[in-house]
Amino acid sequence: MSDDEKQEDSNVILLDWAKGAQGPSYRLSAANTQLVGKQLELILLDMISLGTSPSQIHIIGFSLGAHIAGYAGRSLSQRGIKLGRITGLDPASPLFRESFTSLPALSKEDAAFVDVIHTDGSILLTEGFGLLRALGHVDFFPNGGQDQPGCEYVFASVLVSHLEGTVNSSTICNHARGFQLFMESVTSKQDGCQFRSFPCISREHFRSGACFPSKCEINSTDGSCGIMGYNADLGLARGPLYMVTREERPFCGDQLQSIVVLSKNGLKPRSNILLSAKVEDDTTSFELRNEPRDPFQGYVYRGLSASMYGLYNSQLSNVTVTLVLRYAPRMIGEIIVAEYVRIANLDGDFIKKKDVALSVVVCGDRVRETLVLIKSAIVFSRKCNLKVIIVAEPELIESFEETLSEWVAKNNSFSFETHPISFPKTQAEEWKKLFKPCASQRLFLPSVLKNVDSVLYVDTDVLFLSPVDEIWEHFDRMNSTQLAALSPEHEDRNTGWYNRFARHPYYGELGEIIIL
Repeated sequence: MSDDEKQEDSNVILLDWAKGAQGPSYRLSAANTQLVGKQLELILLDMISLGTSPSQIHIIGFSLGAHIAGYAGRSLSQRGIKLGRITGLDPASPLFRESFTSLPALSKEDAAFVDVIHTDGSILLTEGFGLLRALGHVDFFPNGGQDQPGCEYVFASVLVSHLEGTVNSSTICNHARGFQLFMESVTSKQDGCQFRSFPCISREHFRSGACFPSKCEINSTDGSCGIMGYNADLGLARGPLYMVTREERPFCGDQLQSIVVLSKNGLKPRSNILLSAKVEDDTTSFELRNEPRDPFQGYVYRGLSASMYGLYNSQLSNVTVTLVLRYAPRMIGEIIVAEYVRIANLDGDFIKKKDVALSVVVCGDRVRETLVLIKSAIVFSRKCNLKVIIVAEPELIESFEETLSEWVAKNNSFSFETHPISFPKTQAEEWKKLFKPCASQRLFLPSVLKNVDSVLYVDTDVLFLSPVDEIWEHFDRMNSTQLAALSPEHEDRNTGWYNRFARHPYYGELGEIIIL
């Protein structure tokens, strides 16, 4: 390891036990771990006698080497000496499982802090080179602790592979990933990317995406977020922790959760959904698993993946998402509608359909005209979460609520709320006389819609023939210091309504400026 690769001033000692690991059989190699562990203990005793503090000793062992580290630490503990840290990289499984007591595995009793990375675990005895059960103070299970992305699925018994001498790079890809992940945490040049990890009650829940946190902050004191790799001792989280990695180097990336909600009124796909999200030239793939049907939302699918680091953040505005149904229902005339798509990262940022608020003020006999306006907005706004805000005379509100509630029950791609027309108590009557009630009400929308940050206001006679979100995007790009210009009055000022009713001079051909 070069000086550039070391994260701190330290002495690195490599233990070469290649001859003992060669066998001729795996059983002999496994038995040799205790002999090598004893020899390592003697070396460490010499170092300690020369002034090295046991708390400053960190042993890193891969596969059988993890158990060598455990044996050395255990032997020193019996002498009243506690090592500072042991890191086990996918500790070997055959002959070290719970049913074999003759060869004790690495455990959290072997050092003051024991962290373990599991990448090739298996429930079955003959499948998987690594142990799947928790061994240390903190155990990391990247991608669930087995079937690492980028590794080919090889159906081959671990024991048979050893006996027949057929172990190759494909067979041990998952197993070797534990070592690769740890080394990347030491040598990576990616500024800021860390293998953040979070707790989950089971591997199944993790794979379903159900445990993905809204945020994962390594410096949190509640133990809800850990960090895998060289800096694992800096995190406060303990117990089993999970994370997602990329399928190729660099393995560290933006960990993402995708949620897709299909309409409860449509058909349910016969299998999991495949989702691909493209940002610039990077495509991230998800396999979304179905949850029990939500009676209020519909069919909910979740999945996890990891993208190139730094791509997904709160400033991201252009993501192309593609959904693939491998086994779609074969029924003529039936469709599957995706009501909601969201992609979130561990920083609390998320990408979803944009929230768009559309407001209209209604008086007199404009109810039907307004409903046509709303219907056109719904039809042409499939790419946003449309919220319709209606400010109307009190006697009209019941009619709107009855009709729109029926629409939402049939198509929940939009929501609505109603408010009665109201004016500031101070000089309310004077404000009403300035224009007709509806016209005056527009001046006071901020006081009526106190919890709405931004809104697109339209008159009742507007008809949408293109998506509302296309207009919204133009305003969404503006900040609080920018201005919006209104187009000039299209009616002739001599014959139109302006000179007859307006209380202020006509603004001419230059338009009118308002501050947003």
